[in-house]
Amino acid sequence: MLPNNRPSSTKLTNRLKHKLIQNKIWLKWQIMDLIRTKGMRWISYAHLIEYVLLKRIIHRINLAHLFAAHRYYPTPFTSKFVCKEMQLVTGRIDSLVNIVPIDQLKTVALRTIILKNPDIQRGHIEKGVLLITFTETFPFFNKYVDCDQLLKYFYVVLEPSWAGYCDPNILFWTRFKSHLITVQATEKEDFRFLQALKSNLVPVPFGASDWVDFRIFQPLPGIKKEYDAIYVTNYNPIKRHHLLFKALKEMRDPNYRVVLVFGRNGEAKSEINHLIDHFNVRNNLIIYEALPQQQLNEILNMSKINLLLSRKEGSNRSIFEAFFANVPGIVLKNNIGVNKDYINEMTGRLIEEKELMQVLLNSKTDWVQYNPRQWALDNISPLITTKKLSRSLQKIAEAEGDLWTRDTVPKVNAPEVNYFHSEDERSMLDSLTVLSLFLKSNFKHIESEQALQNVLSSRR
Repeated sequence: MLPNNRPSSTKLTNRLKHKLIQNKIWLKWQIMDLIRTKGMRWISYAHLIEYVLLKRIIHRINLAHLFAAHRYYPTPFTSKFVCKEMQLVTGRIDSLVNIVPIDQLKTVALRTIILKNPDIQRGHIEKGVLLITFTETFPFFNKYVDCDQLLKYFYVVLEPSWAGYCDPNILFWTRFKSHLITVQATEKEDFRFLQALKSNLVPVPFGASDWVDFRIFQPLPGIKKEYDAIYVTNYNPIKRHHLLFKALKEMRDPNYRVVLVFGRNGEAKSEINHLIDHFNVRNNLIIYEALPQQQLNEILNMSKINLLLSRKEGSNRSIFEAFFANVPGIVLKNNIGVNKDYINEMTGRLIEEKELMQVLLNSKTDWVQYNPRQWALDNISPLITTKKLSRSLQKIAEAEGDLWTRDTVPKVNAPEVNYFHSEDERSMLDSLTVLSLFLKSNFKHIESEQALQNVLSSRR
């Protein structure tokens, strides 16, 4: 009688299936990565050609193609072309702004903060300052807020959450031509684009990276460096985890330890796990998920270097949270979104992708030569950034012939926007109250301008 080999055969079949899945996912990620890097130029050209053809042949202006061309691959030519077209089609941008439901009011209020109350005396107004975080928050203002009235009482400051400012969710603010609006822009391409527009959007060279609470992220005494590197990431392929896994496989060092701290965003958790097995690096990894900020600070303190491997994103915060924990950063030279001036001899290194494996190895000892916390305290702390913002707003006030007698109060992103000093929350107007006051549906019911001013003057 022949022995029954069915169990071993089933195991072999399952292993082959598992390996096939791993290979398919690896191929998929390679293709996606190729599209997101070298393919962006050709996608941009395709959108630009579509825009020109539609305009010239069908006589229909499709701004979506024009804006997409610039966002995918900005060049001096596309910037110049967009700026020229914007002079002709500003009024058509509203149709491209995202649609958001009115029930998002409370979420929008959480992402909006009053940094200076308006001062209203004898009919004269010294404007307050209202700051809005996250690009996806802006469309609410376009749809539901009477921005013309809001801008009579507040300077608006925008803090976009993603690089690529040729975006209708940002550009619709250009229709308020008589009011200068401040836009935080750490990516130099975005800064130059807004300058080239010559609109009412005034770029400033700081962003979400400049509002980290250094009281939460700080060095902790007596903590040993147990991990060679840390990557604060999420389950989205844009974070390009495969670059790290590939470098670890090539390193062939079973003792090299990398911490992955995942947030809840993204839907590629299963694929990432398959890639870990594909490269056979699970023993090199320690994985955490959705850590509170204090615990994240502890893990950062236990790590020698912090990684950022994305090609494009917003003004990344995690690399600078690590700075305040005195952990240097390793960022790719071709990253779009991070201000490269922030990565210097005190804070870390800008590297090519092909250098990653060797840099990881060298950082086992090289990390001690950096002192990022001191540089960050001197240059990008929320107190320093508040002064920069106040000076910029003061220039705007002076240009518009308005008063400026008080500076803004400091805020932090921890992780949502909040006041640096708890007492400021008690003295500043509540953002939900202000937004409710200026809703288009409510504003028409306000009996008089004086009634509006009484509400705005009520909290001191």
